[in-house]
Amino acid sequence: MLLKHGDSAYLFDSGYVTHAPLLAQLIDTQLGGQTLDVLINTHLHSDHCGGNALLQSAYPHLETWVPSTQQDAVQEWAEDRLSYQLTGQLCPQFHATGSVAAGRELNIHGLTWVAFASKGHDNDSLIYFQ
Repeated sequence: MLLKHGDSAYLFDSGYVTHAPLLAQLIDTQLGGQTLDVLINTHLHSDHCGGNALLQSAYPHLETWVPSTQQDAVQEWAEDRLSYQLTGQLCPQFHATGSVAAGRELNIHGLTWVAFASKGHDNDSLIYFQ
């Protein structure tokens, strides 16, 4: 989901690596030359963060926020803890510039989004409600 207002833009999740070039084109078209400011990953399965590295390359100042319970694994690029080796899925290495913990409130374009833990599909997953 791309949220754009004024001169700032936020994206929730970046999809799988094979779709990353198309996603980058779609974002560029929607933003019309404006920069993407923040990428928020709901969880770190490769079909939700596989495009992170490409977007970080396209937008050098992109802030990338991951669930706080996985920030260390991303910083260390511990593929065993990130499940990519176990599942045989591709996910190019990316870095996190910040994290979101359950209970945190995010103010995005004047709207408050609250992060909730949503264990089940992924034990570190967060969902956001407004």
